[in-house]
Amino acid sequence: MPSDIEIHELSENCSFWVTRSLIQRFKICLLIIVTSCTLSLRMTIDIIHSIVHKNYYTMRTEQLISIADNLKLVNEQTQRAAQKAGRQASEITLLAVSKFASVEKIVAAYQCGQHFFGESRIQESQAKIESLRDRLPEAKWSLIGHLQSNKAVKAIELFDQVQSVDSLKIAEKLSEQASKANRTLEVLLEVNSSGEKQKYGVSFSEAPELAEQISNLKSISLAGLMTIGPHTEDEVTIRKAFAETRTLFDSLNSFFVRSSVVESGAAEALGQEPINQKTMGQKAIGQLSMGMSADFELAIAEGSTEIRIGTSIFGPRDSKLRT
Repeated sequence: MPSDIEIHELSENCSFWVTRSLIQRFKICLLIIVTSCTLSLRMTIDIIHSIVHKNYYTMRTEQLISIADNLKLVNEQTQRAAQKAGRQASEITLLAVSKFASVEKIVAAYQCGQHFFGESRIQESQAKIESLRDRLPEAKWSLIGHLQSNKAVKAIELFDQVQSVDSLKIAEKLSEQASKANRTLEVLLEVNSSGEKQKYGVSFSEAPELAEQISNLKSISLAGLMTIGPHTEDEVTIRKAFAETRTLFDSLNSFFVRSSVVESGAAEALGQEPINQKTMGQKAIGQLSMGMSADFELAIAEGSTEIRIGTSIFGPRDSKLRT
């Protein structure tokens, strides 16, 4: 049998090796844990990355499908309303009101073939339009909200058309800035067809004189009329406002055509050039912009050539956009 000293030495050696083994095993376990954690973190990052991208592209696909369905529905409603009124749907332009829509939604609509967009405020639309110029080369932008004269320069830079001209002051400012920019800007005369005090627009009685004044300005072209229907659910009241706007539209067309013919004939008889070359070039207006999501079918029945639709295409206001 081993002596006590030998047993003691053996015990110390065993303790040393056991301790060393435990330390090594601890290190190995620690390494495995760290490696596992690292792998798990990496895998977690990859999974999250995959989910985010999958959700993003899924969201984009769903958004595109949703907007495509909405556009299809609006176009079908337009078709039915036009047929009911004895008109062709091709006579009616759809202006997608994108003032509360994100850039992604506008792009989705454009990819579905929608090229006409309407914005209400210069300050909100500037970054949006500038960022989309190259991406949406065929897009046409209309300003449909009230324009202050100090924003005329930006309006000329951003928009193809301004639909909210309701004073000679605004028209003259746009004319001045368009001339400086060496371009011709299309404008619509906004008419307050409902007579509601809180709305912008010129009255029916004032519209003919203002239309003639605008037609005489340089660098802007009077393309037609725009109105917002009465804030009511009474269809008779709504149709009356639209019908009166259509009557004004027809009256202005007759005036411009008649003036052009009379002035041209008189000048020809005298062997002279027409005095009012601008009115000569005006001839007729072709755009009657009236009707929104709640009343566009009534507007079509009363002769609208352009409807302005927002929520029915893009859905509710994007919460990320300013109100």
